[in-house]
Amino acid sequence: MEIKKGHELKCLPRDYTIIDIETSGFSPTADHLIEVGCIKFRDGQEINRYSSLISPPCKVSAQIEGITGITNEMLANAPKFEIIARALWDYLADEILVGHNVTFDISFLYRNFDRVLGLQLVNDYVDTVKLCRTALPDLTSHRLSNICRALNLRMRRHRALNDCLILSKVIETISVKYSEPVRVVRGQKVSVTEGAPELLLKADWSTSGGVDVDAAVFLLDGTGRASADSAMIFYNQPRHPSGSVEQLNVESGAQFKIRLSKVVAEKIDLTLTIYDADARRHTFKNLVGLNVSVCDAVTGAELIRYEPAEDYSCETAIVLCELYRHGAQWKFHAIGSGFSGGLSALVRNYGLEVKEKKESITAMISAKAKAEIKMLAALRGSTMSELVNDAIIEYLEGRREELNDALTSRLK
Repeated sequence: MEIKKGHELKCLPRDYTIIDIETSGFSPTADHLIEVGCIKFRDGQEINRYSSLISPPCKVSAQIEGITGITNEMLANAPKFEIIARALWDYLADEILVGHNVTFDISFLYRNFDRVLGLQLVNDYVDTVKLCRTALPDLTSHRLSNICRALNLRMRRHRALNDCLILSKVIETISVKYSEPVRVVRGQKVSVTEGAPELLLKADWSTSGGVDVDAAVFLLDGTGRASADSAMIFYNQPRHPSGSVEQLNVESGAQFKIRLSKVVAEKIDLTLTIYDADARRHTFKNLVGLNVSVCDAVTGAELIRYEPAEDYSCETAIVLCELYRHGAQWKFHAIGSGFSGGLSALVRNYGLEVKEKKESITAMISAKAKAEIKMLAALRGSTMSELVNDAIIEYLEGRREELNDALTSRLK
C-alpha cells in the first residue's frame, strides 16, 4: 500500500505536535506499535500531552524490552490500538507533526489508522534530524542519543513521551535558527513573547544615492512625550542613564538592546531619519529592503517581524514601531508612519526642543566614511564618537612637530 504523506516543511512553525512511538520492530507492515507519545505546542509553548501503551497482537522480544524498558507484563493490560485509535486521530487532527526521523513514526501510524479507521494520515511534518544536521554540523552522527550528549541533556530515553520531552529541549536550542517569527502588518498589535527579559529591537535596510540614514529610539510617557533629552537614544547618545536601552555597534542597520526590567517609560518608539535631508534633497525613496524585528537578546530567536510595504518617497522621517506596556506585559505595535521635516520634526513630535548648535564632527562625515566608521567601531566595540576622537588625537600626535613650529612662528 502506497503511503500518501503530507508535505515536509523546512522550518519549524509556531504551532505543532511532537510525536514519538515505540514498536516491536522496524517494519511498519510486519511489526506493531507498543507505545505512542505526543506533546502539543501553541506559539512555541506546551499546552498538553497524550501518551499510551498499546497492546500488540504478539509478544515483544527480549531485545525490545532491553531497549525500551517496556515489558510484556506492562503491555498485558494496555489497550489495543483499536481502543485508542479515534482519540489519537482526533488529537493529531490537522497538526503539523514534528519528530526525529519522523517518517518512521508516520509510516507506522499511517498503516494503523488506515487499518482500523480507514483514514489516511496526511499531516505536514518537520524532521528534526535535518534541522539538527545544520544546527549541529560538527556531530558525526545525529542520532538523538548523540545530540543529547552534545547538548548535555540527561534524560531517560526510549520511552515515547520521554523522547518527546527530550526533543522539545533540542528544539529550544535549534529554534534560534529555525522557528518562524510572528509576522505583522501595519497597524497590527501583538504580544511580545513572555520570558524574554532582554530584547533586541532591530532595523535593517539598504540605500542608494548616498542617503545617510540614522536610527533612534525614544522613551516616552503614556501620552507619547519624552521627559528629557536623555530619552532619545541614537549614535551620539547611545545609552540611557538607567541602562534600560543601549544602541549597539553593528556593521549595517541598527540594533538596540532593551532591558525591560529597567524601563520606566510606558512606550518605546523606533524611528529613522535622513541626515541633512533638505539640503541634499534626499528622501526615503532610495530606501529598500526595510524590515523591523524583535529578538530575544539571550537566545537570538526572532520573535516578531515587520516589513513595511508603504511608499516613503516623500518622507524624511519614519516612526517604524512601538513597544508599549499593556498591563504587566509588553506589546508590539507596527506603526510605519512617515512624515516630512526630518530629525527636527521628529524631536518636536516627541516634545523635545531642537537646540541650535554647531554640527558635531561625526555629523559632518560623509555617508560612505560614516558607514566605514560604523563597521570599524563595531569591530572594536566602541562608539563612533570615541573612534573619531581617537583618530583625531592620533592624527594630531603625528603632526605634533608641525603644530609646535606653527605656534612658535605665531609667538614670534
